[in-house]
Amino acid sequence: MIDEIKKYIAQVKGSVNCRKDFKCLKSDFKDTCKARYSGEGNQLECLEEEPLDCKFSVLRSDLFFCQCPIRAYIAEKLKE
Repeated sequence: MIDEIKKYIAQVKGSVNCRKDFKCLKSDFKDTCKARYSGEGNQLECLEEEPLDCKFSVLRSDLFFCQCPIRAYIAEKLKE
């Protein structure tokens, strides 16, 4: 499963500009930002203490949501 995830991410990585220099990938998904699926349209809610520090964090209805395609894929596949 991890090889499948890494293959997909390698394809997507070229189109994503990450300010954290893909820390989640370099740590083999052990160091990912805090997020969980919310009840609002199955979106990934950002749970970081400073969500505005991330360019993928968007405020909607008093909640911050993660729009990073890599983080969403990790959450979906690894349930983390």
